[in-house]
Amino acid sequence: MDSQQVQALRNAVQVLYTSPNRRDQNRADTWLQDFRQGPQSWRLCLAMLASSSFQDTTGTVYFAANNLRYHCGKNQDLLAVDVLPQVLSQLARCLLGAVECSNWPVATQLSSAASLLVLRSPHWDPSLIILELEALIMSQLLHFSQHEQQRDIALISMLNLLVSLPPTCTDRSAVVHPNRRLAVSEALSTSPHVRPWTQAAMGAVAVLPEGPMRSMYLNLGLKVIYGWCELGTLPLCIQQQESIVQQVCLAATQPEFASLAAETLVSMLSICKDPEAYGSDALPSLVAHWQAAWAPVQQQQQQQQQQKQQGDEDDDIDGMPQEVLQAGCSVLCAAGGALLPQALAAGGAYHAQFIAVAEQLLQQLTSKDVDVALTSLEFWQDTYVATLQGLPSDARQSALASHTGLLQHLTTSLVVRSHLDPEVANSATADARDLPEDVRMVRRELSSALRDISSLVGPQEMTSYMANIVQAALAQYTQSSALNMGHTAWAHLECTLYAANVVLGHCGVGKTGEGADHAAVSTLVDVAVACAAYHREASSNTKLAGTALTILGGLAQWYIGHPDALSSVLTVLSSVLQSPDPKLSRNGATTVYRLCQHPGLANHLLATHRSWVDSLLQLYQAHGGVQRRIGHGDDLSTEELMLASLCRLAVLPAATASSCSPMGTSPVVGTGGAAGGLGSGSGRNLLVLLASPKLHELQQALASLVACAPTTLAMLGGSPACIGGPQPSEAVAAAAAAAQQHLVADPMVVVSTAETTQAAALAVQAGTCLDVLQMITENATAQLRGGKAADGEGRRNRHTHSSGTPSNNSANCSSCPSPQMSLSSHPSASGLTCWPGSSSGGLG
Repeated sequence: MDSQQVQALRNAVQVLYTSPNRRDQNRADTWLQDFRQGPQSWRLCLAMLASSSFQDTTGTVYFAANNLRYHCGKNQDLLAVDVLPQVLSQLARCLLGAVECSNWPVATQLSSAASLLVLRSPHWDPSLIILELEALIMSQLLHFSQHEQQRDIALISMLNLLVSLPPTCTDRSAVVHPNRRLAVSEALSTSPHVRPWTQAAMGAVAVLPEGPMRSMYLNLGLKVIYGWCELGTLPLCIQQQESIVQQVCLAATQPEFASLAAETLVSMLSICKDPEAYGSDALPSLVAHWQAAWAPVQQQQQQQQQQKQQGDEDDDIDGMPQEVLQAGCSVLCAAGGALLPQALAAGGAYHAQFIAVAEQLLQQLTSKDVDVALTSLEFWQDTYVATLQGLPSDARQSALASHTGLLQHLTTSLVVRSHLDPEVANSATADARDLPEDVRMVRRELSSALRDISSLVGPQEMTSYMANIVQAALAQYTQSSALNMGHTAWAHLECTLYAANVVLGHCGVGKTGEGADHAAVSTLVDVAVACAAYHREASSNTKLAGTALTILGGLAQWYIGHPDALSSVLTVLSSVLQSPDPKLSRNGATTVYRLCQHPGLANHLLATHRSWVDSLLQLYQAHGGVQRRIGHGDDLSTEELMLASLCRLAVLPAATASSCSPMGTSPVVGTGGAAGGLGSGSGRNLLVLLASPKLHELQQALASLVACAPTTLAMLGGSPACIGGPQPSEAVAAAAAAAQQHLVADPMVVVSTAETTQAAALAVQAGTCLDVLQMITENATAQLRGGKAADGEGRRNRHTHSSGTPSNNSANCSSCPSPQMSLSSHPSASGLTCWPGSSSGGLG
């Protein structure tokens, strides 16, 4: 060995890890990369390792071991008959030295290097690899004959080699013939020589006291079992080596080893699914050992959940470590997945044990730890429900009969998990978007599982069960409200309504009106109406009312077949629209808008609930109508939603009256022979009432603009005479658009500050009136053409340029529709050619 080369290697490694100069580090890294690629660099590394102290902390020893491993996986020179034995002997001696000094990173590299050589070498018999490695370790142990921990050094070294063998067989970076790789993998998976070493490692765990040595044996023992399971075999007999199984199960309840032990148990459960290979008792025995180890953790978890529900924050009860909960949940999922096919096929003891595991998984589903809950949810949705759905029809019906109780329990657990925590519930509003994103994410995942269960059991059964859950929650809420028990009851009622809304939406009740249990849907509607009516009570919350309104707004088609339920719904909507809470009133307006979207239901409202339509108009007027201009991307206000709903009712096509009549009712004949709509006097009057006030306000604002800003008007080229009196709507619209365009702070216009300020305010007022009139026009025109009404989006886009900045230039923006479009331009609008205060023409 060249001492100068060794010193150069040491210097390069030291500079790479310790130099403050970035340029020096880059030069050292380049030198080391070139050294690594040298075909004979392994010789220098091996010689340096043989003469080094494994207590080295500079990183040189680790670099040498890592470089040696790299060449053991690729370099053909190392496989020469006269080279391989010497290299393996030196590797074994170095491995023992690294273990003696507890240099575990270097020991891992050396173990992997030796495993790569025996994998690649055609001179090693695959069936004798473990025995020959054992002999190799023992032959080099003579150098440590005086060491008091000689046995532990040999055992730990051998365990390190066994840990490295399975991943080496799948290491695609190793240059080895595929047939050789396959032969070694099969020989290792069937070798009986690994069991004694596994038993020795886990036996040491059983007798050693708590400490580093015991932890080392447990860590290596778990890795050996996991590695051989990955090869497709168990390196122990579950029925005969129960003490080892117990040690593995207990390790999964310890934070330090929870993750590794859980992975090991999951692999063991996957292997034991084959009763022909390991016996019919292997899987039940393994699951039973796990349940015994998990029972204390489960009891502590239940105690914590009960104390949280009671609001008792006992500091003597420590929180369960997240690592343990996650590990336990993953093992339970694997156990459930392994037992489920046997439970469905054989029943009996398999079924009873699966139900026991399922109950533990349901408890994990309601865990406050999001990761644990989602892991459990993944099992229920992707394994349990998916397996039942994949069964043949007859087998699925039979399975559903025996799993009805479990499916109901699962549904209840999903509902409970969607319960809002106190801190979230206290800040919740009627708008679901105000919930924190992580809460909304969990609810979306829970909703997906509820939809899958609905598809499995059918809409009739699912809606019926949801009605029972909601009724029970309402009774609990009523009782707790009387006792003044705080938020818990309303939050529980809210989560049941949320789940019911998901089920109703998936069953398509609001679109088809069929399929579900109508008595159950009627019950849900009654409860939702009651919850929406609770919005005035101090014990309730607007979030509860908001969720209830979401249910009521999604059942338009169902109301047509069940018109008796509509009266109470409309009554509570009128109450919600008057709520002082802006988000709740907007939620109510959204519900009204959703109902009016349905042509058949809109016709029914005009035909049999005209007094409610009139009251909606009065509420809109009481709100003051649309008073301000909404910016691009903003939500429509309560007033805009009410206006859009009224427009829908007013311009309902006459043909809808006869084709969409509700059952048991007849169209109310008005002018034109239809129940409402533009063809009828009632519909036309409603539209006129909506448009006429704003038209007058627009004319008054423009007249005031003329009076207060003559300079501005002169620059526009207009005259008071042409604007002051009643004018055609096209002229009014053009004047308003020109005023809005001009009053965008133009530095070239010189007017007084007072005049500019007053004129700008009047122009904004005029623009708001114009917006409302355009919104009415768009809704009416779209309805007459059979399209979807524009609910204000088109109006807002017309005043927004590509930059997203609101603009008053509604007349000269080339990408915007012309503001001169009028109802009279459409053939079907001949009954509405002139508006009050307008001598001719249509509405711009």
